[in-house]
Amino acid sequence: MVSTLDEQRAYGGPATHDVTNQAPPLAPYDASEDTALLEGLRREGAGWAAEDLRRLGRQAGSVQAQEWADLANRHEPELRTHDRYGNRVDEVEFHPSWHHLMRTAIAGGLAASPGRTTGPAPMSPGPRADWCGGTRRRGTAARRR
Repeated sequence: MVSTLDEQRAYGGPATHDVTNQAPPLAPYDASEDTALLEGLRREGAGWAAEDLRRLGRQAGSVQAQEWADLANRHEPELRTHDRYGNRVDEVEFHPSWHHLMRTAIAGGLAASPGRTTGPAPMSPGPRADWCGGTRRRGTAARRR
């Protein structure tokens, strides 16, 4: 939501009035700025993952990630059970924003972090805490607008 007449004009929208009852845009922000999350990582033996989590938190709070999250929320996946000829296909179609978010999460190491060999032994509490912290940050990108 654009909050001032100047910002509305910058976005090319009609400048009809000042919007004063809406919070200003959140992005960009650092989604990893969460004291409880970072303390929990250290407490559970995943302090070694804090820098990766901070990097992912900055990505999750970026303007681009927020736009992808908004589009992903607006365009839910669609199940296609049959093609136009009546043949069973059982496909799920995703908006491209879903793919952008998934690529970012995978590139950030979320898919493999529970079995990670960096830090403590695989499947110890540390890597699981790393994964939980990272998935929490990605979920924040999709929820906040």
